[in-house]
Amino acid sequence: MKTGSGTDFLRIDDLFKDFATERTTFIGGSIDVAMGDQAGDSFELLVQTLDKSVHVGGSVNVRGADNVKVDGVGSSSDSDETDVDIGSNLVVRSKLGATVEVDDTNVGGATSIRLGNAGDFVRLQDSLFVRKLEVKLGGGDDTLRFETPVGCATDLSVDGGAGTDALELSANAGVSGKTTIKKIEQTS
Repeated sequence: MKTGSGTDFLRIDDLFKDFATERTTFIGGSIDVAMGDQAGDSFELLVQTLDKSVHVGGSVNVRGADNVKVDGVGSSSDSDETDVDIGSNLVVRSKLGATVEVDDTNVGGATSIRLGNAGDFVRLQDSLFVRKLEVKLGGGDDTLRFETPVGCATDLSVDGGAGTDALELSANAGVSGKTTIKKIEQTS
């Protein structure tokens, strides 16, 4: 899917048609979205109800969005029935000062977040990353926040890029593999 000029908003969730009927959403293939690299362009992949979920069998690839939100309503990094499940890779690319939030999400493949040369904010919470998790923040003053349980079953690679960058880690962030952190000026 490709959007054009102007501010664009794309939401995929577990609400059906008239927003009154709840359904588990299953997409057997991949989601590939190219937005316009414009301020205000937003992509959301959400679970909004307490007993449904969103499942993507393939990859989720989002390019050119100012705001990216992938969010279930579970309560831990363990797989919950109300999580967003991505069977393969999660890839986010933006040239803007982007906000990326991944919460209550399980990613079966690799996760790659590469952002541009403005101030970016990335929040990872209550999620499980089965393969390599890579975050490249680019230039600008950026923040990468791991809140509450985040599980990374293999390697974690963080590159803050130019600017003054902060890495905020919850005590419950767990990484099983190799951790590589570059160009981060502040940690807490």
